[in-house]
Amino acid sequence: MRMRKLLVYFIGVLFIAASIYLYVKVINSYKESVTTTVTLQATRLIQAGEMIQVGMFQKITVPVTQHRDDSIVNEQELLGKMTLIPIGMDEEFAKWKVGEDVSAPQPGQFLSSFKTDSLANVNNMVRRGDRVDVWVDFDTPRQFTDAAGARMLVGSVKIITGLKVVNVKTAEGAEVEESGGGAEVLDAIRSGALQVNQDNIGRVRSKPSGVAAANTYIMDDEVSNAYALGALGGKIRLTLPNLYSKLDGPGETVLTDTFQQLKHTGVFNKEVKNEEVQVGTIVPSEVNGAAEPTGSRTPSDNSGSTPKQPAIMEIK
Repeated sequence: MRMRKLLVYFIGVLFIAASIYLYVKVINSYKESVTTTVTLQATRLIQAGEMIQVGMFQKITVPVTQHRDDSIVNEQELLGKMTLIPIGMDEEFAKWKVGEDVSAPQPGQFLSSFKTDSLANVNNMVRRGDRVDVWVDFDTPRQFTDAAGARMLVGSVKIITGLKVVNVKTAEGAEVEESGGGAEVLDAIRSGALQVNQDNIGRVRSKPSGVAAANTYIMDDEVSNAYALGALGGKIRLTLPNLYSKLDGPGETVLTDTFQQLKHTGVFNKEVKNEEVQVGTIVPSEVNGAAEPTGSRTPSDNSGSTPKQPAIMEIK
């Protein structure tokens, strides 16, 4: 009888202990689910343009306060995507840093490389994955006249917008990358964690790993012809209009309205100078120059004869 009572007490104690254990475990699990979350982090530095594969990321539990709301947490959603911006080791995969915008050309496109230098590459600030605008700087100003008769001396024109840079190489063939934490600062600016100010901007793209000597772009026939024609007419200069903005989409490479008006004229022929170019509209954002005073005349020679009228190159 005594043994039966002890057995009942022992079973009761075990039941109470098991209940307490399960209760504590449930409470801790609930607390963990409220204060932590499961996310995906990179297992190494992933450069822009790499395809994300198994082994390049891992599941990890992090405090909710350290989790990015815009990060990808589904493995299937991440696999096979391309990184648009470098992703550091132990960093989450922000959605705007990955996508279908790859370094491989789409149908009708191809990769094409051109020589460049530090100055043309925005003081060596252009990096793989950027979208740049392409300008042509003329050796001598060109005279444009619009449909209303307004004249403008133009020193440079924008011919392409949103041209995708696939890689930036040094003369030795090494990729020009940011070596001093500038990529992390740029990431923080784009995500809103840092404000765009002079101090922060100065920390972005300030320590390149080398000097640019050649750029490779994704092009089609029209864009390639525009770039080559511009290089014949003057010196190519790149600009970075969207360096600090968020990459919301793949973007698009477009020939400017100004180039469309000029491509059939002689403006990109260095042998043709001092000739008036008739355009339909002068787009202020696509040219650098100065408007001529109303009523300005072509200077005459010293003989006093009637000045020869400049040749007008009509836009077809």
